[in-house]
Amino acid sequence: MRLKYSSLVVASSLAALAFSACDCAPPIAVVSEDSGVDAGAEEADAGAEVDAGEPDAGFLPDAGPLTCHTCHGTTLSDAPPRDTLGRVERGLATVGAHQSHVGPSTWHREVRCDDCHVVPATIDAPGHIDPSPAELTFSRVANASGVSARYDGGTCGAYCHGPTLEGGALTQPEWTRSDVAQTYCGDCHGVPPPAPHPQISVTDCSRCHPDARPGLGFKEPERHIDGVLDLNVTCVSCHGSGTNPAPPSDTLGRTSTSLRSVGAHRSHLGPSTWHMEFGCGDCHQVPQRYDDPGHIDSPLPAELTWSNHATAKGATPAFNGVTCSGVYCHGTTIAGGDNKTPTWTALGTGEAACGTCHSLPPTSMPHTPSMPLTQCGVCHDAVIDTNARWVRPELHINGLVEVSGGACGSCHELPPKTGAHMKHAGLAMGVYGGLDTAANLTNPTGYAFGCAYCHPSDPAKHAKGGLAEVELYNANAPLGSLKRLSPTAVYTPGTQTFTDAKGRAYTLGTCANVYCHSGPSYATPDVVPAAGTDFAFTGYPLAFPSYALNLGRSYQTANWGGAALPCGGCHGFPIRTQAPGVQAMAGQSHSWLDASGNESGHGWNHGFSPVPCTTCHTQTVTAQNATSRAASGSSIYSPVPIAGFAFHVNGKPDVVFDTARTQPYLTPKSLAGASYSQATQTCSNVACHLDQTAVKHGTPFRSDTVTPECNVCHQY
Repeated sequence: MRLKYSSLVVASSLAALAFSACDCAPPIAVVSEDSGVDAGAEEADAGAEVDAGEPDAGFLPDAGPLTCHTCHGTTLSDAPPRDTLGRVERGLATVGAHQSHVGPSTWHREVRCDDCHVVPATIDAPGHIDPSPAELTFSRVANASGVSARYDGGTCGAYCHGPTLEGGALTQPEWTRSDVAQTYCGDCHGVPPPAPHPQISVTDCSRCHPDARPGLGFKEPERHIDGVLDLNVTCVSCHGSGTNPAPPSDTLGRTSTSLRSVGAHRSHLGPSTWHMEFGCGDCHQVPQRYDDPGHIDSPLPAELTWSNHATAKGATPAFNGVTCSGVYCHGTTIAGGDNKTPTWTALGTGEAACGTCHSLPPTSMPHTPSMPLTQCGVCHDAVIDTNARWVRPELHINGLVEVSGGACGSCHELPPKTGAHMKHAGLAMGVYGGLDTAANLTNPTGYAFGCAYCHPSDPAKHAKGGLAEVELYNANAPLGSLKRLSPTAVYTPGTQTFTDAKGRAYTLGTCANVYCHSGPSYATPDVVPAAGTDFAFTGYPLAFPSYALNLGRSYQTANWGGAALPCGGCHGFPIRTQAPGVQAMAGQSHSWLDASGNESGHGWNHGFSPVPCTTCHTQTVTAQNATSRAASGSSIYSPVPIAGFAFHVNGKPDVVFDTARTQPYLTPKSLAGASYSQATQTCSNVACHLDQTAVKHGTPFRSDTVTPECNVCHQY
């Protein structure tokens, strides 16, 4: 039975009901006070019935608890169909596509009433039950990505239907159209979106979008059309497959190697049985992010930007769309070879077979025309064996000609016994172009610098006759190698020529500006501020204002073939700075002399015995220095032998504390918990520093003259 209510009753009853947005408060039963029927009555005046076929302006749905769907929607949904006049035709704007939006979905975020309307706090809130149509106030999601959502009475234009995306077939759907569905995949964006979006299959959306399932569908529908574009993009999202970013497939989803975009990518990138593994960066600029400028916003084909590897030895690579030329990797800098311009798409045709990059055997000395392929391993056994099988393919086409094996040493001693060879390379491994050091050996008893530290690694400069070429620096040497640390190094040949045991000529020259024969230098051109004098002392730790500190190297000229250099032959012994060139011991903490000759630092050690080298460098030296003091009071150290050749002259100062040592003060201090950070040059938990738990090497300090600095360890 439907009941008619007076407007007064309806108004008073509605006013009593408060509810939140589509999440209604407990329902309130409404009973007419003038009907003459109590709440439990099953019959009413015949005049109370309403013709169900034609709702009127006084229509109110079945009496009972009031909720949102009391006036519109159904018991399962607050959204029409059934508008406030009881109508259900989808062709009406008051019904339209409400039911298609509101409620749970298997493929999109659940649309809420307040995405398009203001949901009232109470039924009689201003603007709620005033004259139709309902006002539209679009939400953040509807206006996402800069969209100005709108409804013109026929079509919708909201973020949800893809106006900011590319390739959508129906981005302005008709609200009241019911004869066809208007939310197919492809209505809001292309399937896939047009380039530069990768042209992959619709079943591959999950390669970039974590909310999508492999195949079709969504893992988390609530993340689809939520105002946020969810991306998890890796290289293989757009090209390549598995863990290999090299095509196939290309960015258009194609896999044929006859295409330039696929071609020989896989032949280059990834592990190989006969050559080093090339990287994407050898031919392309690899972006840090997928949306870096010039990555996916440039037209195809991809740009080529050659690496130092491709341009090694002065090579000038080029690609004309069909063939590569001038590339180091294909032998452009080597004599011989019958195919130095391979066709990019001619896979499986021997474009990079042995003999295509260099002759077999190569025509340069010391090769001979009759040398068989099995002889390669005699000189190049680090790369290939005497059965022509690759031993370490990663050393082939790596920018160096790896020479080792039986042939090395047949022309000269290995290492030669001339000059200072035995001091530098007495334990070196005979690999042409090698950059090994004693760190590559187990328990080395001497130095083991590879030949390439003093000689070129370019085979074109080998076996040329005459004096061996000396090359102490090469900008293309590996980062971290000593050969990259001596940009101004110079070797001056001696004036007299000698002959070794095998008839090879050599001289005894000099090396200058070589990192290996240098020590650090410091300068403070401006005032180093003093705590409590130049800046206020506010407590510990001291926070010095910035000051100028110039760092450099102090080089010693070494005579090739001269006497062995003692401690101090390359760097100070101890390392020491002095005023006025350096103020306040800035830069290093070994030893500093002020303008009066008074010493500060570990050499002074507060008047106790100078701290021996092994205390802080126990990997390098293990014997304890005998120490004394000059008449001026500055420390004197006796030399100690090098024990850790792997850590001496390796390009960095190695600080490792002798944790078994106890430093003798009035109260002995154990170093058992001491440690050092190379990155910050900071010592931690050094008992000698008492309450100063962390101290940076080179922090300013003036002996007994600046109270806050003097007390930094005690922190009085």
